[in-house]
Amino acid sequence: HLFGKYLGICFQIKDDIFDYFVNKEIGKPTGNDMLEGRLTLPAIYALNTTNDEWAKKIALKVKSRTASLEEINELTQFTKQHNGIEYAYKKMNDCREKAICMLSNFPDTEVKAALIAYVNYVIERKN
Repeated sequence: HLFGKYLGICFQIKDDIFDYFVNKEIGKPTGNDMLEGRLTLPAIYALNTTNDEWAKKIALKVKSRTASLEEINELTQFTKQHNGIEYAYKKMNDCREKAICMLSNFPDTEVKAALIAYVNYVIERKN
């Protein structure tokens, strides 16, 4: 149960990180989550660790789906500049370690190795 929870969190955080970078292979544009009114872990961290009123106003506009593309791009850059991406990577790797730890009581089998490989794939995937 907990293995799946941590694996799912890893997958979601990786998906959140993708939204901050242009990558045609992913199939969704940069800032798509914000366009849909969602603030994800990187932006939430950046907003919660600064007292930038401008960024907080833009975040409210994002949540109400009234932010312009320019404002979304600016909030994306703000998030990058205020370590939101680095924080998300750290949390994702923490969850990776927790997921693998959940398997520590199981014998070393091909199934266990495959589960560990899958966690690593989720972390390292390019799209």
